[in-house]
Amino acid sequence: MNRTRRSSRSQLKAPDPLIAFLLSGTLLLSGCGGEAGGPEGTSVADSAGVALVTGPGEDTSLEWSAERVLQIQPLQEEGEGFFGVTDLGVLSGNRIAILDGDAKRIVVFDEAGGFLVQYGREGSGPGEFQYPLDLAPRPDGGVSVFDMMNRRLERFDEALLPQAPDPLQGVSYFGGGIAFAGPFMVLPTVDYSIPAPRPQTLMAMGRADTLELVRYVREQGGTITLESCGMRLSGIEPIFAPRLLWAPGPDGGVAVVGTDRYEVDLYYPPEFSLVRRIRRQVPTVQATEAMARATVGDGMRMMSSAGVRICDAAEVVEKRGFAPEVPPVAAVAISPAGEIFLQRWAPEGEDRAIDVLTPDGEYLGTTAPGFPFPEAFLGRDRIVVSERDELDVASVVVYRITRDNK
Repeated sequence: MNRTRRSSRSQLKAPDPLIAFLLSGTLLLSGCGGEAGGPEGTSVADSAGVALVTGPGEDTSLEWSAERVLQIQPLQEEGEGFFGVTDLGVLSGNRIAILDGDAKRIVVFDEAGGFLVQYGREGSGPGEFQYPLDLAPRPDGGVSVFDMMNRRLERFDEALLPQAPDPLQGVSYFGGGIAFAGPFMVLPTVDYSIPAPRPQTLMAMGRADTLELVRYVREQGGTITLESCGMRLSGIEPIFAPRLLWAPGPDGGVAVVGTDRYEVDLYYPPEFSLVRRIRRQVPTVQATEAMARATVGDGMRMMSSAGVRICDAAEVVEKRGFAPEVPPVAAVAISPAGEIFLQRWAPEGEDRAIDVLTPDGEYLGTTAPGFPFPEAFLGRDRIVVSERDELDVASVVVYRITRDNK
C-alpha cells in the first residue's frame, strides 16, 4: 500500500471534462498473526498490527424493524421544495438537506418535514449550479455541493447563504462522493493525464495537510465508441468491476471497500492508519449478460459539454463487457453510534440484504428483506432514504429503527 503525506493539495492535472467516470482497483496486504478471542462466530487475528476480523459465513437473522415515520413529497409545480433527489444529507440541528440536481438547488427541511429554506439556480456565479452531483454536510453546520460542469465546490453557510466557492485546484475529482471525517474532507481522485492503468486514490484533505488513505490500481478496458450516444471512452471498466465504496464514521475514521471480496478496511486519524480489516466468506455471484443488462437499465448516463447523453444499454453491455463475478458489497454507511451497514448486492428488482456490524467489525446479523439502507442518519435510531414509487417519482422518507434485545 502506498501512502504519502503532503503539506498541500496534490497537483494533479484535470482531464477533458467530457468524460466523468471513476476507476477502481485492488489493495492487498499480507501477513498473519495469532488468533485472539471474539464473539461466537467471529475470529480476530493480528497481521502486522492490523486486526483481522473474520465473521461467520452463514447469515444470521437480525430482528430489527423499520417504521416509516415521515415522507417528504416532491413538488407538483414550481415553488418551495424539490422535484428530484440527486443526493441528500443531514445538517446540524437535524435538518434534512436535499440536492435537487434537475432544479439546480438545495432544499432544507426540519426533522418534522417542515420547509425551512432553499437556494440555487442555474448559472456559473457563486451559489449557482450547472450539473450538481454530490452534497456534503460540513462540521461547521454548512454544506458543500460539487458541481461537475463548473468544476468546483459550491459552499453554503449554516443559513444556506452562499460563500466563496472552492475551485478544487489541482484535484482530479469527477464525482463519486464527498464527505467529512472530522476536519478532513474525503474524496476519491483519479489522474486521467497519465496512461492506463491509472491509480485511483482516496484522499483526506485538511487545511494544512493532505493524506492519501489508499491507492487502487486495476487494469482498465481499452477505447470503446458508443454510436448510440456519440461518446468515445478510454479506459472505462467492465460492468461489475469493483468500485471504491467508503463512508466516514463518528470518530473521524473511514470505512473503505475497494475489492471484489467482502472486505472492509477501517482507517483512523490522525494519520488514517489501517487499523482493522473485516471479512466474511459469503457466496460468490456469477455474473451474466442478463444481470449486466438489468444493471445498466434504460441506458448509461454520460456527461458531456452538450449535457447528459444516454447510451443504449445493449450497446454498453456489448462493448464494456462485464466481470465474471459480482462484488458482494454494494454500499456502506456508518451510524452515529459507529455501527457499520453493508448493503449486499442483489439483481435489479430484488431486495438487497443489509449486514450490520459493530464498530469493531463484529457481525451482528442480516436484516430482513425490505429493510431500507440508510443514506443519512437522524441520530442513532432514525435513517433518511430516497425512494421512488411505481411512477418513478422520488420522495424522501424517514424511518425509525427498532432494535431487538440481543
